[in-house]
Amino acid sequence: ANIKYDVVNDLTHIAQVAAGPLLVMTHPSVPAKNLKEFFEPLKTDPKKYTIATSGLGSAGHLTVEYLKLQAKVETPTLPYRGAGPALNDLVGGHIHLMADPMLSALPNVKAGKLKALAVTTAKRTPLAPEVPTIAENGMPAFEMVSWYGVWGPKGLEKGAMTFLGKHIADVAKSKTFTDRLAKLGFEATYRNSSDLRTYIVDEMKRYEPIIKAAKIQVK
Repeated sequence: ANIKYDVVNDLTHIAQVAAGPLLVMTHPSVPAKNLKEFFEPLKTDPKKYTIATSGLGSAGHLTVEYLKLQAKVETPTLPYRGAGPALNDLVGGHIHLMADPMLSALPNVKAGKLKALAVTTAKRTPLAPEVPTIAENGMPAFEMVSWYGVWGPKGLEKGAMTFLGKHIADVAKSKTFTDRLAKLGFEATYRNSSDLRTYIVDEMKRYEPIIKAAKIQVK
């Protein structure tokens, strides 16, 4: 709550290198075939299903809060400390909905232990082409990805910035890097320094209304 630096202005933005979609999943015993069907009974019985997140403030948390907001349900979100415990309880049927990065989520879906209702990209992802988007689930279009970049300290020396920018771009655009990421459930999404800064500002604007509506607070 008392962070003393500005993530936009107090770091040197070097490059974005990767992004990975999330899967919105439920337990196979839940009869809902899509997100609209999942949320419908919660409008009259908010305790019918338990919604969880693997980490407060994470991309998965913001995703389920957005979905709850659009569905107009007030079911609380149960926080877990990490994807492992949360996924174990989802597989066990103790909780009924969560969104988590594809790397940890997809193996359970492919094994039939979980049912994927949606992917959080604007279009279907080649990593799981059979999973529909949120818009295809009968809900307002929404995109949320877990993305990764490289930063340096504020005022990074120009020569170092040029060196890092060039070599990171070479790696991020290479087939070797792209192929390796695909195996991990991510896509190469290169953005240069200025584009990364713009992207961060835009993302913060997108998150703000979700955070306020869900009353998410940093402690």
